[in-house]
Amino acid sequence: MNILVVHEVNWFKKVVYEFHDFAENLSLLGYRVICVDFEEGWERESFFDLGHLGIRVYQNVSRASKNSTVELRRPGLIKLPLLDRLTSILTHYFAIKKIIRSESIDAILLYSVPTNGIPVVLLGRRNKIPVIFRSIDKLHRLRHKVFRWPVFFSEKIVYPRVDRILALTPKLADYVCQLGAEREKVTLLLPGINRELFRPAPRDAQLMERWSLEEDDRIIIFVGTFFEFSGLDFFIENFPLLLQDLPQARLLLVGDGPLRKKIERMAGALGISDRITITGFQSYELVPRFINLAQVAINPFRLVDATRDIIPTKLLQYLACQVPVVCTPLPGIQSVLAGEDCGIVYSDSTDFMSRVRKLLMDEEKRKSLGEKGHKYVEKNHDWNILKKRLETLIQQEIERKGTRT
Repeated sequence: MNILVVHEVNWFKKVVYEFHDFAENLSLLGYRVICVDFEEGWERESFFDLGHLGIRVYQNVSRASKNSTVELRRPGLIKLPLLDRLTSILTHYFAIKKIIRSESIDAILLYSVPTNGIPVVLLGRRNKIPVIFRSIDKLHRLRHKVFRWPVFFSEKIVYPRVDRILALTPKLADYVCQLGAEREKVTLLLPGINRELFRPAPRDAQLMERWSLEEDDRIIIFVGTFFEFSGLDFFIENFPLLLQDLPQARLLLVGDGPLRKKIERMAGALGISDRITITGFQSYELVPRFINLAQVAINPFRLVDATRDIIPTKLLQYLACQVPVVCTPLPGIQSVLAGEDCGIVYSDSTDFMSRVRKLLMDEEKRKSLGEKGHKYVEKNHDWNILKKRLETLIQQEIERKGTRT
């Protein structure tokens, strides 16, 4: 079976996310997997470097799994603001058309709408190839306000016309139906993680030494991109209050992002820089080793359009490592993770810090929550189970469509 995975972010620069896992796991099942991406965050090598309109090919790319055989094909673009997306609509159309014809594609797994969603739907229908859309967000909410309406209308075109939609959460299943998808074509497929990589382990002495962490530190961890909505500025603003009661508390931030300079300034002004460690982005293989340094994980996301219906994979990674999580009550997360039975303590901004403090001081509670979270992830989010389900869903759509196998 030959599978084409289409998305519109930079395969190499994007933090490891689900589309890496899906594509690479399918390749490990023995299928030929070709991915198309978008060179988001492009850089000009010189003043005269305006890009290209060809296709660059990368063999055996791997971000989430060893021994992946995924082939990445990157259509060209014009390296000018706005023109990059506009030219990509054309280059992606012709690149995908060529791949379908030359590589005997059996099914398309689509993650994107604005750049290549409509072309994929058209090409899939024309060639009688099933298009399976993976809904992981309300895509128009992620864009600049200028682009929200065009993206929203593109969603209304794509969702009713794909053959199957795999929704990340119940909230997203409702959303795609509101935009025209037929309910019987929408399937809930929860996010998954690699439990062979993300699992409980003793503290890593090398990492402790490398980042000057002490054995008696009560470590609070956050992993990921420091977006404006991450709530890290709120947490740091209130961190001195926690330190008054628990001087051993230490905040470990594994990641980077737009908010970094602000939180560094805040930490300096509050005189708590020595209790905050920022590592920058780390390799995917190192992430579980960092998580296992911590007693508590946090997800203080603010409730905004971009966070309302998502479920960050990092939450499952924390839980798989048996680390309890204090999290703001976001509707998308709550629709999947019930609460303390899943290792999650929900708390709004009024008592977020006190919930973290109580967990840091209550080893038995941490142990109980950690065990519950670990069992929940083991049962519901194991990649070894979910990738088989994905495989079955793809095969069903191929058989229903009557395409070659």
